Amino acid sequence: MLSILGHSKARKWLKGREETMQFLSSGPIKDEMIWFHCASLGEFEQGRPVLEKLKEEYPQYKILLTFFSPSGYEVRKDYSGADHVLYLPNDTAAYAKIFHDHFNIKLGIFVKYDLWYHILKEAKTRGVELLLISALFRKDHIYFSWFGGLHREMLRCFKEIFVQNRKSLDLLHIHEFKNSRIAFDTRFDRVLQIAYNRKADEKTEVFKSNYKCIVAGSTWPEDENILIPWILDHPEWRLVLAPHEMDESHLKSIEKKCKGASIRHSEGVFDLKHRVMIIDNFGMLSSLYYYSDVAYVGGGFGVSVHNILEAAVFESPVIFGPHHEKSIEASELIKLRGGFEIREAKEFRALMERFEEEAERKKYGVIAEDYVIERKGGSEVILRYIREELIR
Repeated sequence: MLSILGHSKARKWLKGREETMQFLSSGPIKDEMIWFHCASLGEFEQGRPVLEKLKEEYPQYKILLTFFSPSGYEVRKDYSGADHVLYLPNDTAAYAKIFHDHFNIKLGIFVKYDLWYHILKEAKTRGVELLLISALFRKDHIYFSWFGGLHREMLRCFKEIFVQNRKSLDLLHIHEFKNSRIAFDTRFDRVLQIAYNRKADEKTEVFKSNYKCIVAGSTWPEDENILIPWILDHPEWRLVLAPHEMDESHLKSIEKKCKGASIRHSEGVFDLKHRVMIIDNFGMLSSLYYYSDVAYVGGGFGVSVHNILEAAVFESPVIFGPHHEKSIEASELIKLRGGFEIREAKEFRALMERFEEEAERKKYGVIAEDYVIERKGGSEVILRYIREELIR
């Protein structure tokens, strides 16, 4: 677990599960519940439009929200839309029984992935209706391999599987999972919700002022090594930088690269020498993209690019690194010319030369925004199924 999550997150993960088991040791809760399980924060935001609509339409049900990762639980443990927020207990037959003994779950919804054998089997045994939403499948997934029998058993626990695209649907049908249908990724609905209800940030407005602005989200050192030297050479631009990891050592390393030209959002007393504002708190990024003339999404020089849709919805061209194989929207935006892949600093500089012109930025930004708008509605497909087939 240390190798997967890192020392700090692993400690939170272990402590959180101890607290979950303490909570489950109290008497059972009789209220009927709708249960959402999300691996982390991204999956929570993905499923949130469905969760909040169900809470509104079926107030007789309590909402149970579980997470696997500390990056989801720690940010959303006080989320007011759920009646109970917990870590999912370890996946053993005994813990699965304790979990389901405690909660009176009528409907369980897993968002995208993070399936657990004993938890799912126990739910199905008890007659819990289970849905998997916003799922994506590739032919190299373990579900479709000769040794993936256990994983196929987990898929068979679901009454219906909602997938994001035709490729995923065809794979399921080939392997005899006929209880599946297409519903666009519910993240499209969520980012549109955020855009329509965005929170203004006075500090960012003051910092940007009349300058052109890059908003760079979920960045890693490899991203920052490209962005910061460029911004220091272009006084007519400002950079709002939201690193993926906000530990003090990382923030200090960014400040060192900025050579005195940065300020943290939490400090918020700006003067003309500040070219870079470092976002040092969680939960702001999705609304901050509103201030972008150009958006940059980090992670593309590491394992994979992070959430591109949050940036695209605000009518800005979106730049990211070369590792985006797992991001369908990255590939699609590149084809449409609303997203742009860079492999090195030289390519970033060339791209930004083009984006000096407002007309160029607008042309590609509109493409990015339209891409999101045209794919809304996945949540309603799922909700209609629930209304017609599960909860009347």
